[in-house]
Amino acid sequence: MMCPPKISTMNIGIFTDCYTPTKNGVVTSILQSKEGLERRGHKVVVLTVDTPRLKGQDTTVYRFPSIPFNSDIDVRLALTNQRCVDQIVQGEHIDIIHTHTEFSVGWAAKRAARRFGLPLVHTAHTMYEAYRHYLFLGRWVPAWMIRKWLDLFLRNHTALICPSTKSQDYFTSYIPHIKTVVVGNGVCKARFKPGLLTRQQVIQTRKTLGIQPGDRVIVYVGRIAEEKRVLELLSALTPLLQKHSHFKALFVGRGPSYPQMIREACRNNICGQTIFTGYVDWEQMYKLYSIADVFATASLSEIHPMTLIEASMCGLPVVARRDDAYVGLIEDDYNGYLVDTDAAIVERLSEILGDEAKLTELSENSLTLSDRFNAETHVEKLESLYRQILSNGAASL
Repeated sequence: MMCPPKISTMNIGIFTDCYTPTKNGVVTSILQSKEGLERRGHKVVVLTVDTPRLKGQDTTVYRFPSIPFNSDIDVRLALTNQRCVDQIVQGEHIDIIHTHTEFSVGWAAKRAARRFGLPLVHTAHTMYEAYRHYLFLGRWVPAWMIRKWLDLFLRNHTALICPSTKSQDYFTSYIPHIKTVVVGNGVCKARFKPGLLTRQQVIQTRKTLGIQPGDRVIVYVGRIAEEKRVLELLSALTPLLQKHSHFKALFVGRGPSYPQMIREACRNNICGQTIFTGYVDWEQMYKLYSIADVFATASLSEIHPMTLIEASMCGLPVVARRDDAYVGLIEDDYNGYLVDTDAAIVERLSEILGDEAKLTELSENSLTLSDRFNAETHVEKLESLYRQILSNGAASL
């Protein structure tokens, strides 16, 4: 790939409690942004958590001692030293700070930004009201308390980056004074596209998973957890699988609902048609999209899912529950369908998988639509936003 022409550079500080070796959509987004900005000549340093699984060193990454947050999710809380944070920010001559966390690392970034008079940008990755069950007694934490905490954190931020209009509407509904900008997620097209596997590799990969050449594969990729409504998706798919022995459901990911999903599949006598891969390294994910026919999700807790973009880049039609998180990602009867019930997901899947011409049309349209969400476009928008803030402040947004 040719590097963009060199332009006046910025020193950017990214603060996150979610970074390698953890693998999820947030980490992928940060890594792609960092790499893209560096290709454009900017200096990007990351301040994040240390982890026992860490291998190797990166001189552009500063890590702080940390403790596990929750055994069900691979997130750690940093034990930040503010003096150390300030020294890094000053020593690296940071021009703008970009936070990707509302926890300890994010608060340390706020204090550093205030001390040195730096602009402070935040990306909202999570709808916390849908994730409160991960907190101790979290189910009893009222929504107003979560919103108050977010309001406190976002005070004095120059701008809030929202990956979708759903996220923007959510935050402006109770923090109307915050400056918001919609910058959708992006995915590297070189990593996710048709043709990365040969026909023989496709056959072999399917065989390894117990999928026969004539089988139709419905894939879900993401956390196997309550907030993703995976049990509801499996329940909806069960009659379809029972009716069509050559249909397979491929669940890619790991999470607290994983054991229950396996039990439910066995209880409904569809063990042979449901495949649970467990954790799969992101570098290998393209293989699983490549062997599938269609992507499905019943989740209503998304903001702007990377997995759906990846699936589209690999040419998969998408069927999902109607939700503002999917605006622009799914266009009805073009690259898939948005539906109002879980049962309707199955109706559309049955329709697509039973019509070869329709499947081909939706697949081609997914490839076309996914061009809007490449990683380079995401980086361009970030770079433009940083420059705008550094030149004119929040008033220009």
